[in-house]
Amino acid sequence: MQISQLRLSHQKIVGEPIAQVEEVVRWHGAMQAQLYHSALWAIGLRTLQKKMIDVEQAITERKIVRTWPMRGTIHFIPATDIKWMLSLTASRELSKFARRFTRLELDEQTLARCEQILMKILNQTCVSRPNILEALESEGIQTKQQRGYTILSYFSHIGLICQGPVDGNQPTFTLLDQWIPHAIEKSREEALITLVERYFQSHGPATIKDFVWWSGLTVKDTRNAIDQLGSTLISEKFSGIEYWGTSTDQEIAEKSLARVQLLPAFDEYLLGYKERSAVITKENAAKVVPGNNGMFLPTLVIDGQISGIWKPIKRKQSIEIQIIPFVPINSYWTEIEYAANEYCQFIQSNLSSIEIQY
Repeated sequence: MQISQLRLSHQKIVGEPIAQVEEVVRWHGAMQAQLYHSALWAIGLRTLQKKMIDVEQAITERKIVRTWPMRGTIHFIPATDIKWMLSLTASRELSKFARRFTRLELDEQTLARCEQILMKILNQTCVSRPNILEALESEGIQTKQQRGYTILSYFSHIGLICQGPVDGNQPTFTLLDQWIPHAIEKSREEALITLVERYFQSHGPATIKDFVWWSGLTVKDTRNAIDQLGSTLISEKFSGIEYWGTSTDQEIAEKSLARVQLLPAFDEYLLGYKERSAVITKENAAKVVPGNNGMFLPTLVIDGQISGIWKPIKRKQSIEIQIIPFVPINSYWTEIEYAANEYCQFIQSNLSSIEIQY
């Protein structure tokens, strides 16, 4: 079996989907969520019901939560796991704030004032980001030039606040302890073992370097956790490189698999690894991130390989799917139509057409 096929199975992109939204997120450990609606589709395509309203309901019901658990990047994580995950991974990011604070002139006194303001305005409620920034400005705290973003990111990293349901197109924030009063606590060792197991069960086959990049943790920590997990994980060499995954790799991979997928921007299938050559060529990788600007486009996957980019275009009462393929796709037309309709059903719209742009 190829690495790409095994990853498709383990990430629940193909094969048996997971019934509940929160279990999809728990299975993966964390799922990238820079772009809100892309992240909803990332979860939805792996879920049995496949409806956007189901994913958003899980947010409203406090089953999953959007915050900054690792790499200074926004993810969806299981709500009850937020405290132990922040303690394990986000704390490593805190040292990076010092230089930013100096550049933005955010001293301890200013941050203390910000904390007091946030505690007051977010008490028992969710407030949109623009309204929070307006409240800070009204108290004499400037929020332009990334100051506002840094303030919200910092207090999310230390576990004072987290995101709630969106308000229109704007994220909201609320007090973490009030929003998730029954968050689970774990020892560092237990938290580390849990995250390592979840990563390799969902992202395997993957290397230790992949996990270290994804989590921001150390090689030493990762190896220690793998040792503790014992036979739960197995290693296998591909082209002389050691990869880790679960002991059910072959059983899962032998199931009937769909051949074409329309994955969202920033999906874990691509972003969940340091080394991505198993699913995309170097030439095509540059097309997925035009100008190397850090903005990953939605991808067309054929037989495990990233074979194009796509985007949905809103029409009056329907959706047009535009695809720019990297390879000939005529023989996959039926599968592409199916994938496009699946996406439209998720957002509860109709597919008007599929436009191919070479």
